[in-house]
Amino acid sequence: MREADIRHSLIQEIQNFYKNEPALIVEELGLQHGASRIDVAVINGEIHGYEIKSDADTFERLPAQALIYNKVLDKITLVVGPNNYKKIHDYNNMIPKWWGLKVAKSNNRNELILESKKEAKKNTALEPMAIAQLLWKDEVVEILRNFSIANKELRKPKKILYEILIQHMNLKELQTEVRTLLKSRPAWRYQQQPSPYGDS
Repeated sequence: MREADIRHSLIQEIQNFYKNEPALIVEELGLQHGASRIDVAVINGEIHGYEIKSDADTFERLPAQALIYNKVLDKITLVVGPNNYKKIHDYNNMIPKWWGLKVAKSNNRNELILESKKEAKKNTALEPMAIAQLLWKDEVVEILRNFSIANKELRKPKKILYEILIQHMNLKELQTEVRTLLKSRPAWRYQQQPSPYGDS
């Protein structure tokens, strides 16, 4: 069961789920300036990330990935192949308890389906700086102009602009602004492929 097959089925399932809601599906969403990428992200009233571990994958990189995912994503669901699901109890210490879990399997018509084993819960350990880093520099500048930040400050390096941003917005405000800007981007870098559904 290939990663590409699981990804295809996952995206189809997400598309069906959000067919009547505004949502944006992004493949390979870069986090913390490309330090890691989540396989599929759904952006609507929250950012829900899906990490795929097909049977050709190992769990070796998962702890490092989880450290980054847990700073940024509102919810996370791990999607595994059937053989990896059989081994999942060996890796429970790597997987946060609030993550969701789906297993890819074949039904009696030999079609790939995704069986939900556990629903993802809300992340309570988000880090504002990591969320701010989802934004491009010009997007941060656009937000800061609303706070009447001096032009001299707006020309500072991106790292400093992120710090100014999180000083002027609480977590909820920041999340709302970030989601709005991500959904309104006219183009995506690093070969990320957004797919709009609903009214967005």
